[in-house]
Amino acid sequence: RDEFIKTLPDFDDRLAVLPGISGYAQIQGGYDLTPEEKLRLDQEYIQKRCVLLDIKISLQTIKVMLSHEGAR
Repeated sequence: RDEFIKTLPDFDDRLAVLPGISGYAQIQGGYDLTPEEKLRLDQEYIQKRCVLLDIKISLQTIKVMLSHEGAR
């Protein structure tokens, strides 16, 4: 965590929500994203969070689990 804060001062913003089994950044690109991109997407999720977005994330997570598309 401390290493990320050195280069990404807003990294602690991610702690505003509880972690889950999936996330907005994971369904948007996962391992292909840079830490900066993940942080931006996490901040976007925090600003937009709502039940419908959580449902969308859940459905896309299930799709990846079943299709293995984008999975590693």
